[in-house]
Amino acid sequence: MHIRGIKDSGDGSMNQYEGNTARTVTAVERTLTPRDGEVVVTVVQRYQRRQISIDPSFLVPWNTVVGSEVVATNGPFLGLTGVVVGSEGEGMFCTVRPTSTDGPGDIFFESKNLANLEPIEHK
Repeated sequence: MHIRGIKDSGDGSMNQYEGNTARTVTAVERTLTPRDGEVVVTVVQRYQRRQISIDPSFLVPWNTVVGSEVVATNGPFLGLTGVVVGSEGEGMFCTVRPTSTDGPGDIFFESKNLANLEPIEHK
């Protein structure tokens, strides 16, 4: 998911997470307790993972877009990177062409097993 609209929340301490990619955390993986009405997600900042408690209204689901670079986050192709070359089922499934030329050909994935690779902004 992406964090969107957090700058309008009035909580200045959360502004730094605007635009970040977030992943929900299971109860077993949590290192903190969410505030009332919030969920715990993991974000990556300055090359480190961090868990934060956030109102779910600021979380926008990530949809696969043809041409975007992705990484497999689950399953036998964990860590594989590639480019989305096709999408089916309203974005539920997509075909990924691996960036490595010596690996397998195009691979069919459930979108939930992929994460978007976004350029890192240096500030």
